[in-house]
Amino acid sequence: MISFVWPDVMTFTPWAGGSEVYTMNHVRELQRRGIPTRIITCSKKNAASIEQYPDIPHLALKNAAELENLDDTLIFVLHPMRVKTKHQSYVILHTTVKGPQHDDTEIYANNGLGDIQPIATSHYMARYFKNILDLPSEPVVIYPSVDKAFSSVSRPKKSGKVAKLLFAGRPTQEKGVYVLFASLYMQPLLSAQFIIDCVATMNNNDKGQAEAIIAMFNAHPRMKTIPPGKNREEMANIFAAHDIVVMPTSSLMWKEAFGMISIEAQHAGCRVVASNDGGLPETDCGGLILVTPDDPLSLAEGIAKAISLGPLTATERKNASSRFTDVQSMDSLLQLIND
Repeated sequence: MISFVWPDVMTFTPWAGGSEVYTMNHVRELQRRGIPTRIITCSKKNAASIEQYPDIPHLALKNAAELENLDDTLIFVLHPMRVKTKHQSYVILHTTVKGPQHDDTEIYANNGLGDIQPIATSHYMARYFKNILDLPSEPVVIYPSVDKAFSSVSRPKKSGKVAKLLFAGRPTQEKGVYVLFASLYMQPLLSAQFIIDCVATMNNNDKGQAEAIIAMFNAHPRMKTIPPGKNREEMANIFAAHDIVVMPTSSLMWKEAFGMISIEAQHAGCRVVASNDGGLPETDCGGLILVTPDDPLSLAEGIAKAISLGPLTATERKNASSRFTDVQSMDSLLQLIND
């Protein structure tokens, strides 16, 4: 039995990025292979929220000490728990909501990693955690995978010459929104025909800033906000309705640990224009255009290039969908566990 142990601080949602998507995709791939697997939570707090995933087996424990009685191979998500386990245990290292420009060692300050083997979600994060945790070597990298909903969604037939762009990250300063606004008035885009939709997602820390930025989006003649999808299938349809996804993340305020949106968008047939920073360069499925972070002119040139190229061709999309698959990610995980 392979079990993914979630910390009390996590909240399960139908559509999310980062650690939740990474974990649920792994659980489902293990199930497809007939390998027993489940999610474990160690408090009553999250017992109900996992019900949003009825296909995922769930064990609710009262505290971490109960883990010692299990014969499972434990994979901790974000927070390692220093309990005695019957088999080698692992921890998937993710950043906190504050981002890797801050000191994430506070997550591990009390207990450390001990004998728990770390896993990173990108080579960028492997280098980062090696330095910040003073590890003897870089953690093993196991990339996230893309849900099949994105590669299987049908793209509507394109009509007209107006390019449809999508900003699918949180509408905040660190995600490069102000750089995006500035880029619209750079020469490469002044005569281009395009519109931009913004998926209006936010967390509790973003509300004041995001609400102001959403108002700015809706006030701009070329922009509007749209509600986020309620699940993977709805988000896949949103991507498929657009030609280009923009990810102008600011390198001054935030580092993308990997960039799930980038690989999901490419699987759905979108070209992606993203900052050449953090883990984003590692998300290339053949449709990635990298630009200089915090540089409106570079972003404008990247968007103009993407507009001229258009969405991925059928061949390009097929090639994109062959990368970052559930099978590839799980093969890497099982190789690590079985070595």
